[in-house]
Amino acid sequence: YDVIVFVDGAIPSVLAGAASPYEEKEPNLEEIPAEFHPMLGKITADKSVPALKAFIEQGGSVVTIGSSANLAYHLDLPVKNAIVEMNNGKERSLPGEKYYIPGSILQVAVSPDLKSNWGMKNKADVYFNNSPVFRVQPDAIASGKITPLAWFASDKSLRSGWAFGQAYLQDGVAAFEAKIGKGKLFVYGPE
Repeated sequence: YDVIVFVDGAIPSVLAGAASPYEEKEPNLEEIPAEFHPMLGKITADKSVPALKAFIEQGGSVVTIGSSANLAYHLDLPVKNAIVEMNNGKERSLPGEKYYIPGSILQVAVSPDLKSNWGMKNKADVYFNNSPVFRVQPDAIASGKITPLAWFASDKSLRSGWAFGQAYLQDGVAAFEAKIGKGKLFVYGPE
């Protein structure tokens, strides 16, 4: 393979015990014909993530979408969740009373001069459903390890739908690419 794509819900959370809604849909082995047993299983942090890291380091590309952006955290990339606040000296996700953006169209800024964005204009509309948004450490950008592909350039990015607390998105990175060994990881928070 040259490229592996992981859609929303494919990569487990880095938080212990945090379950994806997709994990409940694992079929009962006894109900599946034996010839399909090799196709069963799920991605795990212990077994799958090291194999994915080796694939990328050897020159492969991995694309993650939505919550599968968790792979960036598993690989210890210098990125953090942008939708957080400080509470008693600790970061925590913004509560629903401050931030909630379900199923809306938002506008992001794009660098059309980057190879990964060729053919795009300097703005794009994305489908956003409480999607991941990132803060990238400045030295990671300066060194070229991480390149932002799309970000929220405004505190008013809503194009259609509704967005409560959209100002928290400003300057957050919606998509980026990361160099890992000879390969790349492409992370898209919103679709």
